[in-house]
Amino acid sequence: GRLLRQSRKDGPYRLRALTVEDASSTVVNFLSRPYTTTAYTYGQFEWEGATLNATSYSDAGVDLDGDGAYDYLRVSLSITATQAATYTLAADLVDSASSLITSTQVTTLTLASGSNSTHLEFPGRAIYLNRVDGPYTVTRVLLLDASGTVADQQMAAHATRPYTYTAFSKPLVSLTGSYQDYGQDSDGDGKYDRLVVVIGVSPSISGTVVASGRLLDSSGREILWSTSNASLEAGTGLTVTLPFSGTIINASTRSGPYVLRDLYVYHTGDPEQGTSAAQAHTTAAYNYWDFQGGMRVYLPVLFRQRSGGW
Repeated sequence: GRLLRQSRKDGPYRLRALTVEDASSTVVNFLSRPYTTTAYTYGQFEWEGATLNATSYSDAGVDLDGDGAYDYLRVSLSITATQAATYTLAADLVDSASSLITSTQVTTLTLASGSNSTHLEFPGRAIYLNRVDGPYTVTRVLLLDASGTVADQQMAAHATRPYTYTAFSKPLVSLTGSYQDYGQDSDGDGKYDRLVVVIGVSPSISGTVVASGRLLDSSGREILWSTSNASLEAGTGLTVTLPFSGTIINASTRSGPYVLRDLYVYHTGDPEQGTSAAQAHTTAAYNYWDFQGGMRVYLPVLFRQRSGGW
């Protein structure tokens, strides 16, 4: 009954795939759709511990710093508990195409016996970065007790008002989608000391922007990671350069084009609100011998005389 209530679906319910087996596990009878129940409502079934009040949801934008943009989308709801206890409340926010925008959770939610008002807050910068207007859907709402057991859940819990994504706070830094690459010869010996990937960024406030990513060859094998940072003024048309060691590229004996993957860029004002690109950029077709090689050490082969020969 608890699971029927959590489904939030009224009957009638259908029994399917009824299988009868003998003691040797041989199927002696099978019915695909043997029975349909009477029209129960999910509210007729028992619940244990705590339950989400399905009709209690509401939403509002929250502007914490008074700049006219919402820092959070706050979704309020009520939960009824049979006794005081601590729970975890979690949920996802998806757009009109059912694509995940962001997730949130309250890990130490203390509920009193009876009705409790609480809320979930979804970061406004994640909504802006998704660049899709609302309404948004609060889905996969999970209420877990202290043992991790699902006390209640609701899949499509709430549809928000039709916010525009521009009503929410811009991320501290975003990717512009502009990339360039070049080989850098620092000592003029005709060999590249590093491969530099130039990443276009747009910080909304001045400060330090950090970029990290990994370089792969054309077959998907990793060559190396790199991290760098730059102090930038707010605005567009700005870049962060990500240098990759030419010595390591040479030692890999793998020619390009190379692929920049798992790029993550963040502003030090809030490292947790960064932006990423799984496959950011493909470079020109460099040869690995275009890059500076490391020092090679040649060791002489020594022979030792032993009885009976060398």
